[in-house]
Amino acid sequence: MESQNLAPGVLAIVSGEAITLEDLPAYLKFRLQLRPTIIGLIRDRLVAKACEALQIEADEDELDNYVDTFRENKKLFTVPETTSWLANQDMTYDDLCCLCEWELKLGKLKERIAEGQLEKSFAFRKLDLDGVELYRIVMPDEVQVMEILTLLNEGADFFGLARTYSEDQVTRLQCGYMGVVRRKELRPEVEACVFAAKEGSVAGPVRSLGDYHLYRVERFYPARLEGETRTLLLDEIFEQWMQRQIAAADIQLFTPTGSLQDDYND
Repeated sequence: MESQNLAPGVLAIVSGEAITLEDLPAYLKFRLQLRPTIIGLIRDRLVAKACEALQIEADEDELDNYVDTFRENKKLFTVPETTSWLANQDMTYDDLCCLCEWELKLGKLKERIAEGQLEKSFAFRKLDLDGVELYRIVMPDEVQVMEILTLLNEGADFFGLARTYSEDQVTRLQCGYMGVVRRKELRPEVEACVFAAKEGSVAGPVRSLGDYHLYRVERFYPARLEGETRTLLLDEIFEQWMQRQIAAADIQLFTPTGSLQDDYND
């Protein structure tokens, strides 16, 4: 198709009729929801203002390293792979650099906001953040679960029983595997049973949500201020900061026609 001299703002032409930037607000409003998009823009503006006030920047070496890490995470090891991925995302390499610069500055802002708070938050939340690798068998009534427990006491394989008999359709296909679960993600009755057990033992049966559960406690993972736990706490502290910024800011929302919407927090 021959290139055309298009007017500014034209996004596509369908059977000779142009789709322009002016068509986006209605589409967002009725298809993708305009309000969440605007709120996202407001949050980004508050982040940008905070980075400017705190003089948070990303130097050239930091940005180059971040872009390299981004590409590695996306498995974009060659120029053609990167070019193809960018085309699929409707992005240029400059767009990618802008995205990485934004993420880099946002990460620095989170670190700055969390100074003096991270260790305190971890100390307060540590118990909830402890993890445990679990497998489970779910049975609908007590008689059935006791039969399973008898088989386990006689030396039957937990994983095989879970795959054969468990009523939990999601974990059954994985031989009962639940993954590494944080203490706070478990219901109180399950948490008490599991964290009182020893590694490698079977905990239960415990009744939860109307069913009877047996758990294989594979390994405990005491929380440490690193990795996913550190990221989780950084995000929580940042979100608390963001809510304070929103509450303190003079924010007015308008419709695409320019009329004033309800309050931001409504």
